[in-house]
Amino acid sequence: MDDLNQWRPDELEERLRLTEAENALLTEQSEDVLLLGLVAEAIADEVTAEEIVATVLERAAILKELDYACFAELDGYAVKVLQDYSVLFEARVSPEIRLPATMVSALGSGSATVAVRSDDPSAASILMEIDGFTPVSVLAVPFQREGETKRLFLFLDQVRSVDQLEALKPLLEQVIGIAAARLENLYLMGQLRELNTDLEKRVAARTADLRRAATVFESTSEGVMITDPDQKIVAVNRAFCEVTGYCDSEVIGKSPSLLQSGRHDRQFYDSMWQSIRETRKWRGEIWNRRKNGEIYPELLNISEVRGEDDELTNFVGVFSDISALKESEARFEHLAHHDPLTGLPNRLLLNARMEHAAVRAHRTKSRFAVLFLDLDRFKTVNDSFGHPVGDQLLQEVARRLTDCVRADDTVARLGGDEFTILIEDLLDPGSAVKTAAKILEALAEPFDLGGLEVFSSCSLGIALFPDDGGDATTLLRNADSAMHRAKEEGPKSFHLYTTDLSEMARQRLEIETGLRRALERDEFVLHYQPQVSLSDDRVIGAEALIRWQHPKKGLIPPNRFIHVAEETGQIEAIGEWVLKAACSENRKWQDAGLPPIRVAVNVSGLQITHTPLEEVVRETLEFSGLDARYLELEITESVVMDQAEVSARTLDALKKLDVSLAIDDFGAGYSSLSYLKRFPIDRLKIDQSFILDIISSTHDQAIAQAVIALGHSLQLTVIAEGVETTEQLESLRAQGCDEVQGYLFSHPLPAGEFAEFLAKHQPQP
Repeated sequence: MDDLNQWRPDELEERLRLTEAENALLTEQSEDVLLLGLVAEAIADEVTAEEIVATVLERAAILKELDYACFAELDGYAVKVLQDYSVLFEARVSPEIRLPATMVSALGSGSATVAVRSDDPSAASILMEIDGFTPVSVLAVPFQREGETKRLFLFLDQVRSVDQLEALKPLLEQVIGIAAARLENLYLMGQLRELNTDLEKRVAARTADLRRAATVFESTSEGVMITDPDQKIVAVNRAFCEVTGYCDSEVIGKSPSLLQSGRHDRQFYDSMWQSIRETRKWRGEIWNRRKNGEIYPELLNISEVRGEDDELTNFVGVFSDISALKESEARFEHLAHHDPLTGLPNRLLLNARMEHAAVRAHRTKSRFAVLFLDLDRFKTVNDSFGHPVGDQLLQEVARRLTDCVRADDTVARLGGDEFTILIEDLLDPGSAVKTAAKILEALAEPFDLGGLEVFSSCSLGIALFPDDGGDATTLLRNADSAMHRAKEEGPKSFHLYTTDLSEMARQRLEIETGLRRALERDEFVLHYQPQVSLSDDRVIGAEALIRWQHPKKGLIPPNRFIHVAEETGQIEAIGEWVLKAACSENRKWQDAGLPPIRVAVNVSGLQITHTPLEEVVRETLEFSGLDARYLELEITESVVMDQAEVSARTLDALKKLDVSLAIDDFGAGYSSLSYLKRFPIDRLKIDQSFILDIISSTHDQAIAQAVIALGHSLQLTVIAEGVETTEQLESLRAQGCDEVQGYLFSHPLPAGEFAEFLAKHQPQP
């Protein structure tokens, strides 16, 4: 069965027209057609050959008013009647008929008709041996079947003239032809019935197909418009009306140009029709206008329809409204070039704008600035309040940054808490500095995040075009280097790029790369600085300080690589190594007979928030065999305060292991007594910045005295670091400080040298 989807509209219409014509033909009521219909009806029924012949004879004789009709075999000139029908012979006695040679000869090439004079039967070349019957005319129609005797149908009439009987020949020959064909295939009646059934099914199916095609035309979701060769609309479907807003009566007979949006010029339409003339089709996107004036995009296919003689009959346009697709593409385009959280341009769009700005600046001999900023302690906000609050903070930061610059400037988010600002048409470097100061001030204000007040700040680096780079990659890298220098100088600061920062960036990259192999190559070592009790000048502890024994650069102090380890996430593995090495060394000292002392190990914020620190400490104590009383963990005050909730839980778990806990650099950050009293702290460590000028600065003296008093009021031991002179020592002793450490007693020493130092400073018996 034909595939409906391959039919063109003109083919569908033609097939439907033919079916209707066939049905009309079958219902015509002319006498000739009725005769054929009755014969065909009889044959279609499940009847025998005799019944078919009888039907043919009877219907032909009655409808055409023939006197006699028979079906016979021809044996020479004799006619043997097999079946007949007659209105003359009531007794139904078949006459014996002989045909003349001339008539038998004529039957070889078709039907034959002869006239017989009633007044002179002997003159006729036919003999009828029936009394009282003198035929006037005879019509003989042969039926030859392979391998059988020739048979024929005879029709006789004694009233009509030969001319009248001749007029019946076409119809009777057709009737006989139908009967003969059926008789020819009587032995294949089973196949015939199947064929007839199949034919009925095919007719029904074809009719159903045409109806379905019409249904498809009306129900398809694509709009369909058919025009004549002069481009006048002749038909549209329902989808066309739904998309355009026009009903069929409003567009039939009109030109499709009533849909034009005005967005396309003459050249567009000329190109479209040229394609149709050359290839007989066109496919593309086009903007059209609905009845209400709304402009919309559609995907349009136009095809020519041609007849059998290749004459153009129609144009068919099939289109889909792709408004939703265009909107989706626009959304994807926006997502491809913008940060989904803040809506700001992303790195891809920023690079494109920077490259465009560079070309423009070259042409106009102008300058532009790239500001690279990173939020301070953003990770603390995420860890303390959760990522939803962190996302809110980033959105608010994006809004404030946008408010700080001009509409033509670009604020982009590169990822995480990193933002970049492109300032074009820069008058002088001072303008970039003013913008940087404005940004620092704006971000220093507290953020209200759903009723939660959060403080944040940023570190900012500035690179200028063309001074600090001639392309986007170089400018971003140099602005990033300047930002890292600003971050080293402290929060809420900015830094202009200088050439020495590139060297620093190179060195930082070398450090980062080397750190990844330092643990594997066992390049880390620990040095220990003694801690002394002021009550009896006895060494009661030591702070473990890491050093990197680089194979090429020698001994590298921690301030050169610890911050890199924290930024790259390697601090957790390094911190665990320090903990195990310090505990194992302390146990060796005790096993060697040295007095038991505590060893203080610094713990990073990442170890508190990202690792099960209590499990690591427990495993370390079991591994080393060190008693928990001789291990002290130092946590920086800023880490404790920034991550108070997490810190409190972790410190409580550690305290259950019986290790000592100390707050390092106390006083250097924003101390909160309400948090401090919640922590199971054993020791406060006064930051060395207050010890340096404690003799000359009354402020430093006051701070040190306040910390000592606070610690004692909370039942905590207070230790001061950075003691380098006797005057500093005596001042702290006078203020009641409990313990000290610093260069006055010893620089940090390798494990072997520290063991010797400890042995020398044992109390005498």
